[in-house]
Amino acid sequence: MLTAVAELAMEENRVYMDAAYAAGGSVEERVLRAASEYLRFARERPDEFRILANPPDEPEALERVAALTREQNATLAGIMRDAIEAGTARPDLDPDRVATTLWASLNGVIALAWRSDSLRVDEEELNAMFATFAAMVGDGVRARPS
Repeated sequence: MLTAVAELAMEENRVYMDAAYAAGGSVEERVLRAASEYLRFARERPDEFRILANPPDEPEALERVAALTREQNATLAGIMRDAIEAGTARPDLDPDRVATTLWASLNGVIALAWRSDSLRVDEEELNAMFATFAAMVGDGVRARPS
C-alpha cells in the first residue's frame, strides 16, 4: 500500500515536472522552470512531496520511488546534455551528476520549511533561498566565454 501511495505521489509530481520540461527556452530557463515547479508541487502537495523526499522504509517503496526519481532526473540530465552539445552549458559538468545534485539540493532547501527546530525557515526565507538557488544554478551551468 505504501508503494502505491508513493507511486501516486510521483505521478502527481510528474504532471508538474512534465509541464516544466515541455516548455522551451534556454537550459537555464528550463532548469529554473523545473525547479520552480518542484517547489510549487512541494507547496501545493506537501504530504505527497514528503513521501517522495523521505519514502517509507519499505524495500519495495524505496526502490520504486528511487526508480521514478531517476527517471525524472534523467529528463533534466538530457536537457543538460543538449545544452552542452549546443555550447550553452559548461562541458566539464556531468549531466547526470548535475541533475542529481540539483534535485538533492532543492530537496534540502524545501525540507528546511518542515523543521521543528530553530533551523526552520518561513515562506519569506524559503523564497529568498530559492532565489539564491536559482542564481547559483544559472551561474553554475552557463557556458564560460573562451
